[in-house]
Amino acid sequence: MQGSGPLAPGTRFAGEYTILRPLAEGGMGEVYVARQDSTGRERALKVMHPWLVEDPASRLRFEREARVGARIESAHVVDVVGAGIDEPTGLPWIAMELLSGETLYEYLKARGSLPLAEARDLLAQIAHGLGAAHRQHLVHRDLKPDNVMVADTHREGAGRTIKLLDFGIAKLVQERRTGVAATSAVGSPLWMAPEQAQPGAKLRPSTDVWALGLIAYYLLTGKVYWRAANHPQFNLSALLVEAMTHPIDPPSVRARELGASVPPGFDEWFLCCLDRDPERRFADATEAMAALHRALGTGAPAFAPTQPFQAPSHPSGPGQGPTAPLPVSAPPPTAAARSGLPLLLVAVAALGLIVMLGAGGVGLYALWPSEPDAPPPVASAEPAPEGVTSPPVEEAPEPPVEVTPEAPVEEPPPPVADSPAAPPEPTADPPRSTRGDRGLGEPPRPPRVQTGRAEVRGTLSSEAIRRVIQRNQPAVRACYERGLASDPRLEGRITVQFIISAQGTVQTATVADSTLHSPSVEQCITRSILRLRFPQPAGGGIVVTRYPFVLARG
Repeated sequence: MQGSGPLAPGTRFAGEYTILRPLAEGGMGEVYVARQDSTGRERALKVMHPWLVEDPASRLRFEREARVGARIESAHVVDVVGAGIDEPTGLPWIAMELLSGETLYEYLKARGSLPLAEARDLLAQIAHGLGAAHRQHLVHRDLKPDNVMVADTHREGAGRTIKLLDFGIAKLVQERRTGVAATSAVGSPLWMAPEQAQPGAKLRPSTDVWALGLIAYYLLTGKVYWRAANHPQFNLSALLVEAMTHPIDPPSVRARELGASVPPGFDEWFLCCLDRDPERRFADATEAMAALHRALGTGAPAFAPTQPFQAPSHPSGPGQGPTAPLPVSAPPPTAAARSGLPLLLVAVAALGLIVMLGAGGVGLYALWPSEPDAPPPVASAEPAPEGVTSPPVEEAPEPPVEVTPEAPVEEPPPPVADSPAAPPEPTADPPRSTRGDRGLGEPPRPPRVQTGRAEVRGTLSSEAIRRVIQRNQPAVRACYERGLASDPRLEGRITVQFIISAQGTVQTATVADSTLHSPSVEQCITRSILRLRFPQPAGGGIVVTRYPFVLARG
């Protein structure tokens, strides 16, 4: 192998790149600003450290970075433009767009909290990039302000463009499947989900939703949610114990403590993002963002396909059918993580070591062994033209881990004809009502669930659909009863749009309209409909149905 030191300016590399200057250095490689001779464009050129080339695991990880970067279809993720091995040196390399701008951390540090419209726009772009990864069955695992770039678009009158950094370490289930559960304390303690510190925990897109909720709070308040993080004497152990065991207060409560505020409707959405049970969070970033639009009264277009969407050059910081908007959901948070306290103490010690050694990198985590149906898309921002991009800089490598397929999600009670629905399970620390003193001291009234007239597009009769929906009434009632336990005055109308496949199964179920103002009930109802099976439509086509439910206290 030739050349063991940094590449000097003017060096020709990989046949078509000229090194201009060093940009950053990470655990896996050195990053340079280089000119691509064939186009004249400046690129971020990441070259693997020579001492890692002979390590098969490190080399495989580096190669995966190129594949993963090219695989995620969103202009809110750093774009990979080329990859290969330099013949003279034998060094693997990846070429990426070069960004100019600042990290979200730097952006907020200079501005404090953001206006609602700007915060919502930036979060929507983050969710778009994250959702594109989730549709490829990949989890970021280290979403944080330092890994989010606020970049210039280089278009007159255009706003800032978000680019997600550090989409670099992929664990592909399809390539390594031995039945070993995934364990990975990878992430930054301020933003990482509790399951990331639990040995044996399986990660999924909802792992990133936890961080997305915390970032949304950060955008709106300019503050970190955790009390331990805002204490003058920061203590890592106190932070981890708080994140894993303390009650999750509504964000409006924490914001008031810090002299800030959050908009109406945000509390319940946030509590769903930060449910310690990952199966009770929003399923992925797309669902979470659509839910936030609904919670804030800014609904996204109902039938919008997903489309791909860049100040000094900056490395990463230190640290398919039509569908309506997805439902909001915020089930009550549990009081503590599911694992026992001894396990938490082990996790605290392990995470403290990771932070001190700088080994807590990020990664993409592949979830499913096969390609399931993609989740419904969310509307995208206007595509940005080709720009300049700073690359992700990896931390120290982590050994490959093999994972098992994702465990099934706990669903609402199955539809049972002519039988009462099971009462909802009690949960610890129900979220406080976001409507003042509404419902205090008032016992729940017997609920009533009525259905309205369905709108059907397809070859299945409305009567056939009605019969199946009627059999599902106990499940819908159970969802409503669960909501009444938190808000005894809850009632309203919800219209669910769902698509029935040629086989009679439900492909998607989303909230088309609702006056409930209860995300947890809305999501519970849509999930109950996802479990239904209808007669097969004539001719093998799909059927799009909008079905209204009226929920009343009696």
